[in-house]
Amino acid sequence: MTHHEFYGPGLHGLVNLSNPSPAPRVNPILSLSLVQVSQVAHHSHPTRRVLVPSPNAPPVYPVLPPRDDARDKWHTNKLVYIPHRESFAGTVAISISFLPSHGPCNEGVAMTELDLSRGMLEPRKRVGAYIPARAGTDTAGSLVFTWPGYPNTHVREKLSLKDGPAKYVTRGALGKEVSRIFRKFIDEHGHEHVPGVSGRNFPLGENGIKHEQLRLLEVFSTDGHNFYVRVGVVPPRPVAVV
Repeated sequence: MTHHEFYGPGLHGLVNLSNPSPAPRVNPILSLSLVQVSQVAHHSHPTRRVLVPSPNAPPVYPVLPPRDDARDKWHTNKLVYIPHRESFAGTVAISISFLPSHGPCNEGVAMTELDLSRGMLEPRKRVGAYIPARAGTDTAGSLVFTWPGYPNTHVREKLSLKDGPAKYVTRGALGKEVSRIFRKFIDEHGHEHVPGVSGRNFPLGENGIKHEQLRLLEVFSTDGHNFYVRVGVVPPRPVAVV
C-alpha cells in the first residue's frame, strides 16, 4: 500500500522502508536555515495535475507507463519523505515541483534520471516562470540543507538560476544540478553519520541510502536566495536472483 503526502495540516503519510505500515509522525527539517517555509500554492505544479477527491482522501496520481531505458524502472511508490511538509511554516515565494514523465513510481523524479536532464514534465521550461520579480534577479542562489542523522554536516552549495544576466536555466538543468549536489554530499559526507541522534536516522553511502534511491519532489525558497528541497527515498534496489 502506498502512503502519500498531503498539502494540509495533519494530512501526511510516511512509509517505513522496511515496513509499509504508517510510522509515527515526526518533523525532521531538511534545511540549514532557521527560516521555515510554508505549504506550496498549487499553481506552481506543472501541467499534469494531482486530483484530490476530498480533503481527507489521498491524492490520486495517474498511472504512468514505464520507459524502457529509464534508470528508475525498479522504483516503487513506497516513499519516505524528507522532510515532512509539516516541518515548515511561513511564506513560500518560489516553488518548483518535479512530476515524473514515466512510471512505475509516480511521485517525484529519480535523481539518476535528473542526471540526464530527463524523467520530468516540462524539462525545457525556464525556471523564471516560477520566480516572481520581487524575489530578485540573482544569477545563482544557495541550496542549503542538513540530512537526518547528520547533525554536524551542513550543506550550502551554489545553485545556478541563470545561464547569463537575463536567461534563466531550464527545469532540467536545475534538477541535474540538485542531483549533482546530492551525489557529492553522499560521496564526501556519507561516513559522517551519527547514530541515535534522533528518531529518524538515514545513513547514506555504501551501507545506507544510495543516490539511486533518491527522488526530487520540489525545490522551493522564501527569498530567492536560499533554496530548499523535498526528497523522497525509495527502498533499495532488489537483489538480482542468480
